Amino acid sequence: MDLTEHQQQYLDGLIELHKFLSERPALIPEAPIIVDNFVWDEDQFAPKVKALGSAEKKNTSDYYYLRRNIGIHKVEVTIRREKVCERVQVGTKEVTHTIYPENVQTTTITEEVPVYEWKCPDSILGGS
Repeated sequence: MDLTEHQQQYLDGLIELHKFLSERPALIPEAPIIVDNFVWDEDQFAPKVKALGSAEKKNTSDYYYLRRNIGIHKVEVTIRREKVCERVQVGTKEVTHTIYPENVQTTTITEEVPVYEWKCPDSILGGS
């Protein structure tokens, strides 16, 4: 497999880190290493997801990612959630607000606001 210069330097650095920490166990941290492959669009996302192989899907309020555990460490491929998921309105709910204008009696209003959920695809690879 042909590696870019950066990829080779990254791997060499991990080998050097292993040797260094092996000789100094007091410096081995409790926290695992997380290798995060952040991408900006689906064209970058799909090949990295394919290379990751079997992984668990996760999301936060802003990000969608796939994580593969390797020992105690993790390799992740991350993208902004709106790049691969669709925000859909699933209903509405009533929300009550109290308004406190200066020198005027407080007012309470109730309004109907939309409720949204994110719908993410079962397969990022489009079935491949």
